[in-house]
Amino acid sequence: MTVLDRLHYVEYLVEKINSHHLDPVIIFDEADLRVCLRRNGKSVPVRRWESEKLYRDKLIKLIKEQLPL
Repeated sequence: MTVLDRLHYVEYLVEKINSHHLDPVIIFDEADLRVCLRRNGKSVPVRRWESEKLYRDKLIKLIKEQLPL
């Protein structure tokens, strides 16, 4: 796949996601969720005692509350 094809494909996917009001946050892993918060100037809570699932759920909740679609 050439760079231009990839760019067009990404644009196509973004258009589909936006037109169907899909929230891609549910497929993000923990690292993606932290990056999403940092890129938008939000603080990332430190993971202390939570399980991986609880911490991921906490990050998703923060993103949905602080960075709505």
